Amino acid sequence: MNTRIVVDGVFFQIGRSGIARVWTHVFQHWIASGFAQNVIVVDRAHTLPRIPGLTIVEAPAFNYGDLDGDRALLQRICDLHQADVFVSTYYSYPLHTPSLMLVHDMIPEVLKWDLTEPMWRQKQGAMAYARTFAAVSHNTAKDLRAHLGRPELPVAVTHNGCDFSPASTEQIQAFRGKFDLTRPYFLLSGTRTDYKNARLFFEAFSQLGDERARYTIFCTGGGELEPDFKALAGSADIRVTILSDQDMIAAYSGASALVYPSRYEGFGLPVLEAMACACPVICTDVASLPEVGGNAPLYVHLDDTAATQMAQHLRAVQHEAVRSAMVARGLQQAQAFKWDTMAKGLAQALQATASRPTEASPSLPVKLRDTDQVIRGQGYSFALPADHLLAQYQRDHRLYDRFLPVLASQLPAHSVAIDVGANCGDTLAAMFDANPTLHYLCVEPDTTFFNYLQHNALHIQHAHPRARIDLVKSLVGRSGHSAVLAGGGGSKHAQQVSAPDAQTQATDVHHSIPLDDISQQVLGAQIGNVRLLKSDVDGFDHDVLGSATQLIASAKPVLFFECQVSNAEQLQAYKACINTLFVQGYSGFWLFDNFGNPMFCAKHAQDIHQVLDYIWRQGRQQATRSMYYIDILAVTPYDQALADTAVQAYLQRYAGT
Repeated sequence: MNTRIVVDGVFFQIGRSGIARVWTHVFQHWIASGFAQNVIVVDRAHTLPRIPGLTIVEAPAFNYGDLDGDRALLQRICDLHQADVFVSTYYSYPLHTPSLMLVHDMIPEVLKWDLTEPMWRQKQGAMAYARTFAAVSHNTAKDLRAHLGRPELPVAVTHNGCDFSPASTEQIQAFRGKFDLTRPYFLLSGTRTDYKNARLFFEAFSQLGDERARYTIFCTGGGELEPDFKALAGSADIRVTILSDQDMIAAYSGASALVYPSRYEGFGLPVLEAMACACPVICTDVASLPEVGGNAPLYVHLDDTAATQMAQHLRAVQHEAVRSAMVARGLQQAQAFKWDTMAKGLAQALQATASRPTEASPSLPVKLRDTDQVIRGQGYSFALPADHLLAQYQRDHRLYDRFLPVLASQLPAHSVAIDVGANCGDTLAAMFDANPTLHYLCVEPDTTFFNYLQHNALHIQHAHPRARIDLVKSLVGRSGHSAVLAGGGGSKHAQQVSAPDAQTQATDVHHSIPLDDISQQVLGAQIGNVRLLKSDVDGFDHDVLGSATQLIASAKPVLFFECQVSNAEQLQAYKACINTLFVQGYSGFWLFDNFGNPMFCAKHAQDIHQVLDYIWRQGRQQATRSMYYIDILAVTPYDQALADTAVQAYLQRYAGT
């Protein structure tokens, strides 16, 4: 079967770490086996190493600021070469060519990193898009299934390999001479922060007391050693550098031990490399490390005694009998991991992907929680929290929250719609179904709502691969404002604070970012293409508009925003906002009550002021309320006809007029 495969070599643009080493070996073994005849590799901005026998096609550098354009580029390459299947060296993916995703780890998901970062958002999108999966360890496959909520998901496990072997005595001596190493040394591989957990090693090493002066600590992660780690090292000799493969082999071969205190690994390639070089290994017993290390390492259990356990192991590996037994077990264990086996397994997985029926494509779970409500969209479903009141409000009030989709349907194709206060993505879904050609930028500060927004946006993009949706987790407003969020039933409102008090943790406080800054960062040159700015942030929409003066001045978008007046300060702020919009050239203002009923089209600021005064008086006098807020559709003369058409279409659809 001559399966045509496109591989995006994007990781070589990003870094030269273990993933680059994995793919370099895969390419070399595909060339040796002849499988590379079926493969085209995309070279991003001349960053791919030149490997004789590999067919490449040049492409521009990858840019996180234009994910949609990048997907279109990859699809053009796939179409040009009639690709049957696509695989990326990292998280890129095309528009519709079937994709296999090789998963190296689930570190961001398991360790609860901020998945709203562009790299991790792209990874979530790649997982939603992929037709099939491969993983470098059984543990990574397990964590992938758990994250997707699909315990039955087939995942091809293709272990990494290793072609290292012990350095000769002469090579070890040359390495020691090169770095002036006269003491026994412990090797610490990789970065020293975050999940790599180097602190555990240094705390254990500090327990050696005066013995520390006998040793060198050789760190291969680069940079300067952190001051607190240096203090824990005491009088030990410290070396920090980055090594070539040949020097790394010699470093492993001459070390007292590789110490690998990681809290999570997708595979743990340094553990395998060390064993292959006859180097004893001390590592934690988490994630994939026991799968790779087998019975060869001395393991540390991550509990309150971890540092003490590790200190005991640091002493134990100095005994020749212990060391010899560990080396023998490690060399035997390393024999089970071969690059040609991985390359063959990945090739078979790619061929299977090409022949797999489209309907077998895996999908994300519909619900985030078992109690979620499930709403049906066009070709997809999305989730809302159990206590979200949207469905109830729309049953009780026929026009509630129905206008925006009609308005979106009137906007020009491929223009930009910004949704500030995007909540769980229900408004996004409604607007998308009405106009899937728009580029949507959704902003939501609340963590719970944003998780639903991200989840639901992935479902839309999975069902509609050409959908253009950008998500930003932020409170929007003028710089210097801070607030906490409170509420329930699917709605949160901001309560401004000047500084966290004793009951408010700093992590609960959101600091506002101007919409001008957000739109410039996400949209760049597309700011002029913004045709709709919607804001619904329960009482502070005036602040959102006030933070978007450059956007409004340059694009003059249609505005749809809420005016909720709860105090005198808000009343004056909304009046000032309306006055400013008139000055900025907005002349048509459609007013809607909080049930979605159009009221009238105002031509003068004073008319709107009177309605705001009425709402304020109702609340102040504790009257039986008929109105709690109004929504305002504001347009310049350029969009007056669009607004009138949208309102008439809305009335015809829902009111029969």
